[in-house]
Amino acid sequence: MIVAKFLDNCESSKERVTLEFEALRTLRHERIATLLEAYMPLDDPYSVFILEKLQGADVVTFLASRHEYTEQMVATI
Repeated sequence: MIVAKFLDNCESSKERVTLEFEALRTLRHERIATLLEAYMPLDDPYSVFILEKLQGADVVTFLASRHEYTEQMVATI
């Protein structure tokens, strides 16, 4: 199963979209959705990231559910 994430590609958010793309394209972790495809046309107002759909909780939900966590745990994730 996959999901699509649409991002506003206006001038003020273009850098954020590029940084998110660069991060997602290199990350590989069981609790972070894998980027399968990305469409980032230069003249289009939107970019689209196609990601795998994770089953269960994502990283933020996982960490928020814990009462405390160590710096090492966060670095490992």
